[in-house]
Amino acid sequence: AKMQISMTTLRVSSQSQLGETNDAMAMNKELDPIEFHVDPQLVDRGIGVATHIAFLPTVLVLGDEHLNFTHLIAHAALV
Repeated sequence: AKMQISMTTLRVSSQSQLGETNDAMAMNKELDPIEFHVDPQLVDRGIGVATHIAFLPTVLVLGDEHLNFTHLIAHAALV
């Protein structure tokens, strides 16, 4: 899946044998623009437990508010 962050918008696009999807979500915090690819199955493993998410230049971090769960997904930002 391709993830693009532009100020306060997260865009996710993915294509598979089942079809193609393009979604956008507004965020309540302004972030620096970043674009990267990540395996959607890795995100799916942690998103059900996560209450917090961080989009960093080389890693996507999913975690819970009690710090009992942290899921790191490495990626390479596209320039």
